[in-house]
Amino acid sequence: MKILCIEQFKDLGGGQMALLELLPGFRERGWEPAVAIPGEGALAKRVRELRCDVELFDAPVYPSGRKRSVDLLRYATGAPSLIQRFTELAAVHQADLLYVNAPRMLPVASLVAHRRSIPLVFHCHNRVTQRSAVALLGRSLKFVQARVISCCRYSAEPLRPYLSAEALSVVYNGVADTRLAQSPPNENQFRIGVIGRVEPEKGQLEFVEAARRLLQTYPTCRFVVVGAPLFSGAHYLERVLRASRGLPVEFPGWQPDIASVLASLDLLAVPSASIEAMPRVILEAFAAGVPVVAFPSGGIPEIVRDGYNGFLTSRSTAEALADRMSFVLHLDQTARQSIITNARNCWQARHSPERFRRDVCNFLTLAPRHGTGSAC
Repeated sequence: MKILCIEQFKDLGGGQMALLELLPGFRERGWEPAVAIPGEGALAKRVRELRCDVELFDAPVYPSGRKRSVDLLRYATGAPSLIQRFTELAAVHQADLLYVNAPRMLPVASLVAHRRSIPLVFHCHNRVTQRSAVALLGRSLKFVQARVISCCRYSAEPLRPYLSAEALSVVYNGVADTRLAQSPPNENQFRIGVIGRVEPEKGQLEFVEAARRLLQTYPTCRFVVVGAPLFSGAHYLERVLRASRGLPVEFPGWQPDIASVLASLDLLAVPSASIEAMPRVILEAFAAGVPVVAFPSGGIPEIVRDGYNGFLTSRSTAEALADRMSFVLHLDQTARQSIITNARNCWQARHSPERFRRDVCNFLTLAPRHGTGSAC
């Protein structure tokens, strides 16, 4: 099977990392994936390293979050050229399937799938909240009888009214083993971090405020904010930097070696907003043996069971985060190790890259050719 994968970002976020996990699985099945990316960047480099074809296209850059009327106008204006480009790529690669890894490209890709009479699968990595966007995506899915893979039940909910039960599959992400040798926790100086692109929905401001509160009880704690703005400007980062003045908070920027970053931590905080679907870093922490304290938002409660494989706060506030982190730091080593072991077992059973590739590939083989039957 020849697959044309369509992306909307050239940099590496959670959805792009999921695609990179899948490409080896496609090749292992003898499939031929090509990836269309809006410009050179980290994603194109990584795709080429996996010996997969890269095709570049031009697309406007939009701010993350809710779209303005002017953004919708720019999208409509640029749609014809994208349709033409994706139609050409589908023909050049003789695509049997369009795998759309980004909501922004779905309406355009659905028109290409209809024009070329080939099936389309949409991989949904985030919950779409804007009502007009949900309607547009839903109609695009219905137009070509597309199938959907969702990273969690939470992100799938807005699209369910547009899909039959058999057209939707929830497949939780898989991540590689990130466990490295770690030193035993230093009970006198815990190191606590937050990892991810620096955006409001990732909660770095709440983390800094929680650090300020926690220092009243644990004055020797040290904190680290790992990440950088990827899909928007630096305004939010500047706010986080101002809020952290006078606190023992490091800002090392984006780090390519997540295993080494996790190995340096005693605790990972995930103060994500309700828009967050399935933070990849939680699964990486499970694999690495680093305890997780997270807000009970989005799809997080689907994978974090409070007191079993991690910890959830009572509310999505800085105060609740500080309280729950304090509780974890009070735990003895035996109780902490039990949580770590359970989390590691969850990763092995449900979130390994092998399981992820198998489940996604099995679903793709069921994608019907538009109006004709099996695609494979």
